[in-house]
Amino acid sequence: MRRYLKKAKRPKHGSRAIAHLLRDRQKQLDLSNHEFIRFCDSYKLSPQELLDIYKGKEVTDSQLRAVSRIVGKSFDEFVSTRDSFSNNQMNKLARILGTSSQYLAELFE
Repeated sequence: MRRYLKKAKRPKHGSRAIAHLLRDRQKQLDLSNHEFIRFCDSYKLSPQELLDIYKGKEVTDSQLRAVSRIVGKSFDEFVSTRDSFSNNQMNKLARILGTSSQYLAELFE
């Protein structure tokens, strides 16, 4: 049950978190899927790029700039969201390197 709850949580890092922010923006604007795709395309985020983000693929800097304009947050906030590690990822990396996750968190800040 804990694994299910962990998977069901809203992601805070990576492209999945960015996809959730895009979905939130669509709800705020009260747009249908087709309208939102056209809206994103007007901000230079193509339908295929939008689909790739929803699939969890890597988000490039140019895509991130478009997403930041669409959502209305700064580019730097999105870079930190995309590039930061989740606690689970940090713990795995710490075990591999044989150090503490706190030490690694300090290094990546």
